[in-house]
Amino acid sequence: ARRGDRFVRLSAWYVGLSLAVLPLWPIHDRRYALVLVPFLGALLVRGLESLPRARGARAAAAALVLGLLAVFHARANAGNLADSFRPAPERSVPARTAAFLNARTPPDARILALEAPTFQLYVSRRVLRPADCATSADFLASVRRRGIGWIVFYELDRDWAAGAADADLQSRLARWTAASPLFERVFADPAEETVVYALRAGRRGR
Repeated sequence: ARRGDRFVRLSAWYVGLSLAVLPLWPIHDRRYALVLVPFLGALLVRGLESLPRARGARAAAAALVLGLLAVFHARANAGNLADSFRPAPERSVPARTAAFLNARTPPDARILALEAPTFQLYVSRRVLRPADCATSADFLASVRRRGIGWIVFYELDRDWAAGAADADLQSRLARWTAASPLFERVFADPAEETVVYALRAGRRGR
């Protein structure tokens, strides 16, 4: 019994500290709350076990609070679990786009993509993240200076701060790339929401 009580107390401290820190974290994601589910469950079970010892109005209030917490807990965490196993567009791998890049680019190709680390896992080429340029001239100069031959654009998540900033940056870069005579559109996949541009053959090496 003492060991169980100790676990409940530690769970309460852990959940409390976590809930105090999470609102201050710069990025919010459901997966940060998933680790609390077992401890919240333990606290809920402990509360249900102590319910029969309560009397009168106290028992009614405790039953109401625990009932509401149980319903909220089940509904919220069922959604969290479902969303965790459902691939979102920004987290799913654009497999056909990656296969195109692997098949159509030379081994020494340099590819530009906002999610460079993710693409690097599936594309056996060097993938670089674009700089945040203020003008199209700065962007195109950066592309040439870094030896970029291919650029990938795709749908980004705007539901969190960094995602919104990246989406705005990509919108500018896509507009500048489409308007530039240096690049041509060579691939698009509406299902994966990707577009690939390549440096025109006559422009390479300059």
